[in-house]
Amino acid sequence: MLSVCTAIAFPHIEAELAKTDADCFSDDEKIPLYLAELKDCLFYGKSRVGIFWFYKDLPMFVHAVPLEQGEHYGEAITGTKDHADYWEELRAKTGRLSVLPKQLQKEYFSIPRGQVVYHCDSERFFVYHGNNINKQDLQKVAAVFCLPKDQTVFEEDVHYCDLSDEEWNNMCKAL
Repeated sequence: MLSVCTAIAFPHIEAELAKTDADCFSDDEKIPLYLAELKDCLFYGKSRVGIFWFYKDLPMFVHAVPLEQGEHYGEAITGTKDHADYWEELRAKTGRLSVLPKQLQKEYFSIPRGQVVYHCDSERFFVYHGNNINKQDLQKVAAVFCLPKDQTVFEEDVHYCDLSDEEWNNMCKAL
């Protein structure tokens, strides 16, 4: 049974998960690979921290751990993986990145990404994201991580933004 928050954001996912075998995918079966990647996250129901990527309206390549298993970083609790290292792990696993076009498989920053962090001082979850994920899609991320609505803050972080050369140069000049 799915957690309540996941069932609301992804009403048809339970039936899809029942049909999914994580070891059997053809090149055309993009969605089952996504579901298999999220399967562990979706059934816990506990709030989680970690990293994610977003592609074609779906949170993908999620690495999330229950809050109590996260790593303490000052007053924050983060997931146990970073984007660069986890991307290399995914690259090493046959087929994990094959849902993406070849040109997007090269670098971990090729598709929108973000991170969920819990701040102990404010007792809130922060979903750090770029300028390329809309509000509706951020709700999907919150559902996958089972974040409580009243304790969740969505914050755009330049680290995850797609910046034009001009925007990047202007930002650097301001520093």
